[in-house]
Amino acid sequence: MRRTVVKRPDCPPAALNQLSHDNDLDIRREVAKRPDCPSDTMLHLSGDLTVSWILCENPACIPQALRSIAVSTSTWANKIAAHRNCPSDLLEQYATAKSLTLRSIAALHPNCPQATLERLSHSRDKDILGSVARNPTCPPPATTHRLLMHPNRQVAAAAAANLNLPRAAWAMWQLAQPQP
Repeated sequence: MRRTVVKRPDCPPAALNQLSHDNDLDIRREVAKRPDCPSDTMLHLSGDLTVSWILCENPACIPQALRSIAVSTSTWANKIAAHRNCPSDLLEQYATAKSLTLRSIAALHPNCPQATLERLSHSRDKDILGSVARNPTCPPPATTHRLLMHPNRQVAAAAAANLNLPRAAWAMWQLAQPQP
């Protein structure tokens, strides 16, 4: 009966909250999957490591729940960093991680603070630089110019492909390309 209730699209928030305390792991997972899961229920489930990874995949997961999961475990850091609601303070933290992959994911996120992107734009790793270049909030012209003129063609092409960069920056990149 509870499994049927949790899957109903019209399941009321109070019922979802009650089901989030259920002993049945599958029921708690179903609650965590729901985009209409109430905020307080998400916060409660974020402390449950058996279902927190599902919250990281829920597009409606709130920043406070993501932060709570990040404090509890580093296992889901890549998922949290890629989540559209990832808080900027977590992205700053992830931008200094040992993992190049995690730094690259943080650099690509539109919520990544400008100062952090500027710092990451000095990285020697082409994947991190490419992520900064593709970031829709790529920092000011000096960073843009440095990425457009980068010796690694993948990094330069990523910067040139960023539609949010000024037209003049793209034109400058085109002029710098070798002519056939």
